[in-house]
Amino acid sequence: MKNVVFFVPHMDDELFVGGGLLYSFGHSNEWQTYVVYATNGDFYPHEAEVRFKEAIRACNVLGVPRENIIFLGYGDGWRDEHIYNSNEVVSSMAGRSFTYAPDGFNEYCFIKHGKHNSYLKKNYVNDVAEVIIEINPEVLVCVDFDNHPDHRMLYLCFLEALKAVKIKQRNYNPLVLTKPAYENSMCGERDYYKNKYEVNQSGTNDLLCTPILKWNHRIAFKLDLELLTKFLTKNPIYKAACCHYSQCIRKTMDSAINMDISYWRLRVDNLALLADIYVSTGKKEYLTDFKTIDAHNVIKENCQLDASVWVPEKKDTERIVKLRWKKPVKIEQILVYENPRKDAHIEVVDIRIGNISKELSGYIMEDGSASILFDGYIVADKVEIKIQRSKGNAGLTEIAVYGKERTLDSYKLPISVRKDYLYEPNSSEDKQKFVLMDKMKYKVNNFFDYSFGNRYYLKRKYSNSQYKNVYLLRGIFWLDKLKELCSIMINYKKLNF
Repeated sequence: MKNVVFFVPHMDDELFVGGGLLYSFGHSNEWQTYVVYATNGDFYPHEAEVRFKEAIRACNVLGVPRENIIFLGYGDGWRDEHIYNSNEVVSSMAGRSFTYAPDGFNEYCFIKHGKHNSYLKKNYVNDVAEVIIEINPEVLVCVDFDNHPDHRMLYLCFLEALKAVKIKQRNYNPLVLTKPAYENSMCGERDYYKNKYEVNQSGTNDLLCTPILKWNHRIAFKLDLELLTKFLTKNPIYKAACCHYSQCIRKTMDSAINMDISYWRLRVDNLALLADIYVSTGKKEYLTDFKTIDAHNVIKENCQLDASVWVPEKKDTERIVKLRWKKPVKIEQILVYENPRKDAHIEVVDIRIGNISKELSGYIMEDGSASILFDGYIVADKVEIKIQRSKGNAGLTEIAVYGKERTLDSYKLPISVRKDYLYEPNSSEDKQKFVLMDKMKYKVNNFFDYSFGNRYYLKRKYSNSQYKNVYLLRGIFWLDKLKELCSIMINYKKLNF
């Protein structure tokens, strides 16, 4: 049986990062599915135990058994400095400085080694790498660089862990898929009823959180038939969302559950990892660390993609990178990624592959996305890339040299890639009456969640004295929701069948 691992930052992110893909793997007889939660959900300390139990119930709906759920035990939110930004032990919002789990649970490092890890970035990376080595999955799924510090940290540490695993196991080449949890998902268009069967082809790069991801490069998977429910409230993903009662996330499900479950593939079969690398100046380790983007500070307000960049020194007249292999390798594509800074850009490069050289002008993408320097077939034992002309403090974040790409079909996934981008609607079910009935039920659920009070949500939002009078404080909200429900009911009665 083959293994697949989903790495998600918080309890409930398995729905936004995994969703339909996780459901398909979880209900397949040929795949063993694991979910790894990086944080404890303890931004409000009293919620940790609640969120652990909610995660287990949600995973059960998605087909993931309890024994395949892993908790790394890191903090949800940080007091003074984010763990990714610091080289010292930091404290979480719960006042902890080491990994832990609530009563009745244990975190990964304690189960494996009988100890709690200090809150250090290197421990976080080591835990992720250890999970990958232990499970040895053929497919890895992780959140991408999203608009949340904890999401960004998991993505960047996941890449560091991948590099560490590749150093130990050079022939390990899993299928790696990434996806933002917010853009085009939780914060996407509320289109569950609007565009029921046709995939969202109108997406743009503006929906995505980094310049590296391009909408037309996405892989769109075809949903399991059980997820093609006419009623949102009957959808298994919605039912899993209802398990996360403390987070009130089911109100976002009409945008998170859609036909376009899109991922971006990260290739880890970079031949540059097997080469001896020489650079005239600068840090060569940045060129093969999988980090096409990185930041010194992952906090949203201060986040600049200016880390992990090979930048030659100003006095360097060569400005060259040389890759040499002990034996000739079969090369089909060479990509480079530039530092995505607006004030710096590489204008002209020279590339030499074996004994063939060429000057390329205007080939480097200014936004930091993949720039194709070679696309064809050649056998060579060396590649050289020389910066001829540039402006500002220009440099490269990654060099990727690829051979033949393994096809998605060869992984025998339990879900197929969508090629026609269209589902055939069942006209007998496609009546507005039923859609309105389910819309009304969905609105009623949200109304009771936010009006009459989810006790966890309300206790977070209000102090004890305010909590007693919370129903009065939210009276206006009640009236707005009642007005919305009445509007739906009026439209329902007007329909003639």
